[in-house]
Amino acid sequence: MAPSVMASSATTVAPFQGLKSTAGMPVARRSGNSSFGNVSNGGRIRCMQVWPIEGIKKFETLSYLPPLTVEDLLKQIEYLLRSKWVPCL
Repeated sequence: MAPSVMASSATTVAPFQGLKSTAGMPVARRSGNSSFGNVSNGGRIRCMQVWPIEGIKKFETLSYLPPLTVEDLLKQIEYLLRSKWVPCL
């Protein structure tokens, strides 16, 4: 491009002058006795037991099923065993 075309299409940008002072910005003050060591999310902590996955391909708790009779429950467990899954009651 010709220099005259480049000069007319360029926009003027002020040079970077450094960071602005934050002296005029409002500052949040913490109380003297507050500490980040006492922060809580407000919920209870609950532990979850984890089943080891080594050697076990699938794991089923039957939790999604409606209440079952003993016969229905035995059929479900037999199906899981045939499928090589691990029933967990």
